[in-house]
Amino acid sequence: MILIKKYLYAFCCFSLLFTIQCTDQKEQKWVVDSPQKLNRFELKLEQGQLYYQVLHHETVSLPWAPLGAVRSDADLSKDLKFDSQTEVKAVAHDYELVAGKQRKIHDLANQSTIFFANKAGLKIGVEVQVLEGGLAIRYQFPEEKSSVVKMQKDLMGFQLATGKTAFLQRYDTVTQWQPAYEQFYEEHKVGDISRHKNGWCFPALFEQDDHWILLSESGLDGQYSGTHLDDPIDGFYPLRWPEAKEGMGQYDQLPSSTLPWNTTWKTIAISSDLQGIMQSDLVKTMAPENRVKDWSWIKPGLSSWSWLSAHESSTDFRALQKFVDLAAEMGWPYSLVDANWDRMEGGNLAQLAEYAQGKGVGLLVWYNSGGVHNIVTEAPRNLMDDEDLRKLEFAKLQAMGIKGVKIDFFQSDKQQLMKTYKGILEDAATCQILVNFHGCAIPRGWERTYPHLMTMESVRGAETYTFNPEYPAYAPVANTILPFTRNVVGSMDYTPVIFTDMKHAHITTFGHELALSVVFESGITHMADAVEGYQNLPHEAKSFLKNIPAAWDEVRLIEGCPGKDVVLARRRGQDWYIAGINGEGLSKSFSLELPFLNQQYELTLIQDGADEKSLSASAPKVGKIPSIEVLPYGGFVIKATVPAV
Repeated sequence: MILIKKYLYAFCCFSLLFTIQCTDQKEQKWVVDSPQKLNRFELKLEQGQLYYQVLHHETVSLPWAPLGAVRSDADLSKDLKFDSQTEVKAVAHDYELVAGKQRKIHDLANQSTIFFANKAGLKIGVEVQVLEGGLAIRYQFPEEKSSVVKMQKDLMGFQLATGKTAFLQRYDTVTQWQPAYEQFYEEHKVGDISRHKNGWCFPALFEQDDHWILLSESGLDGQYSGTHLDDPIDGFYPLRWPEAKEGMGQYDQLPSSTLPWNTTWKTIAISSDLQGIMQSDLVKTMAPENRVKDWSWIKPGLSSWSWLSAHESSTDFRALQKFVDLAAEMGWPYSLVDANWDRMEGGNLAQLAEYAQGKGVGLLVWYNSGGVHNIVTEAPRNLMDDEDLRKLEFAKLQAMGIKGVKIDFFQSDKQQLMKTYKGILEDAATCQILVNFHGCAIPRGWERTYPHLMTMESVRGAETYTFNPEYPAYAPVANTILPFTRNVVGSMDYTPVIFTDMKHAHITTFGHELALSVVFESGITHMADAVEGYQNLPHEAKSFLKNIPAAWDEVRLIEGCPGKDVVLARRRGQDWYIAGINGEGLSKSFSLELPFLNQQYELTLIQDGADEKSLSASAPKVGKIPSIEVLPYGGFVIKATVPAV
């Protein structure tokens, strides 16, 4: 009898590690903690319906919100009963990135799936992984079914306290030229309704009483559509499908699949400070593992780019030669040839590629994504949406020595377009072609799965200086929000560092523009200015841009407040690059504490000069960095190096 009691006691204690069930059958509860119990996921079944909440430091972070799904063949949102739970197990996410804000990632999670069944016996599993930096949730549909089922409704959303601050981007109405992800990130209040009532983009940043939350999505492998946040009701943000009219109204708005089937991960990064948000790689951690085993050909770096300063340059062989020459002069490995290069006069792409190779520069070339989902006439088009044509084109580019492609105008988050992204990435890998997506969705962890995906747009970037008169006033503020939002989830092709005035002149200073080379992260950074914009720089600034990395080992937030300013440090090897930008129209002083620098380091400080179009360089000593003065909308950079022995 004593032995039986011991076994029963051990069994009860073991069960409580991952399931707490109330004796009142109207409510049952399950709990999964992060390994160090910093975060907690709680799931309850109440009167046949599922709800979840998230706790951080034992305080409710996201209050109770619904879960559940309605498929074309089954309602899995009500009349549910508990079926089973998998053992809570530890999961180690250890992986390395070719490009990104940090090279080596080591994340530990506790994982479990809790299954429920409806009256017909069909199941839905709530799978969760809980980490110290947040958690991720998705559904599993475990049955075998060869016929296609469609997801009609996902009850999941996020409950937030109304009145709190949020930094959000409107999910835009898609047009011929404009995708959904190219509005400004701005400060809002929880409860605000988006202008076009299309909801809000992932990633979305929310300030809580004592911590921050960044919501996003991961794990799109062609089996699901992208989603975004709908307009809130009393602080509850439901999920929303892509808009039906996206992609010229082509393709199904709702995702579908045979069974078994998993939905995408909804990621919830949580941190007591903004450094934890900036450093989060949760979106990549929840993506499928690397499918490209040979990384040797994947080289991050900077690229010259002619289109912004001269839109017609891609049709002019001699104009393109000047940008190849600029890349060679600056030591940048790439030069991008943009739209309509197939109409080039004075030479052709093969001749330009040969010329570039002679200068030690690799070419990147633009393509229209093609297909019925866009009507943009810029060419080449209709070569990337068709698998057979795409493979032939990539093989031709590889034979020519072309290093990468920029593919534009996807115009939708529908499932069919997600399959197109995947197909492009897989075929490009076969031919060792780097990829940059434009007019596109946000990153959803693909850089882990396909490390040759170097960058994606999905941002209102510097090209807007050529067509939007409102952009110069918004840019300085938006630049201080992006490091905490869009750039957290993946490389961002903002096309920064412009000293020459475009059609609509920038109000940011030269110091601010120089700092963007560090503040923003992109596996390939397309330097957007004219040739003269870089050649006319002072020696110190030009030298800085010649040596700036495009992939990093570590990032640290020194100080900052979204919408006001940001100072961060990035490390590559032993070298540190520190940069700060001012998003406000008043002068500021930054007094920096940099405990990671020792007396070995030699510093070069470049900051705003006497006016917004000048720079000043100095060489302060470690530990004696003066208060750094910046102009309105200004900035600075510091390079810290250990001299070679």
